[in-house]
Amino acid sequence: VLTSTGAGSPPAFEDAGGGGDNTPNFFARSTADQSLSAGSWTKVTFGTEDYDSDNAFASSKFTVPSDGKYFLHASVFVGASSETSLSQQFTAFYKNGSIFRTDVSDFRGVRTHQYTATVSAILDLSATDYIEVYVQSSATSTLTLDSSAGKGVERLTTFQGFKLIT
Repeated sequence: VLTSTGAGSPPAFEDAGGGGDNTPNFFARSTADQSLSAGSWTKVTFGTEDYDSDNAFASSKFTVPSDGKYFLHASVFVGASSETSLSQQFTAFYKNGSIFRTDVSDFRGVRTHQYTATVSAILDLSATDYIEVYVQSSATSTLTLDSSAGKGVERLTTFQGFKLIT
């Protein structure tokens, strides 16, 4: 923030307050394909962390280290064996083992066999709460959560978040 240092002197740049660096923060990604059965909720496995400021991400879940508001985002890349097997994709945050926030992506009438579905939210969380990502599809066949690891395209299925500065 640019602030005044008094009449006749140049302004100064100062911290905007609130502690400044949006920690804790994390970014995790899938590193192996995962089979998704139609009609059932499946926990998404995130095998690699690119960063985790407070060591709060493990076993495909984020355990909140301190009370506050957090921005969370998950992106899930899914593939089907044919164009006709896609329908709707539900992507959800589970909080402490129960469904908490869901987004739906509707692919009816879309001619594709690969798609990305997302969920984002600002959540008021308490220390020791934990968040996991689950998906459910209304497709008529088994789908594959595609990590694309080693295929020249990386980081298609991801889970990330950070504490908001308040």
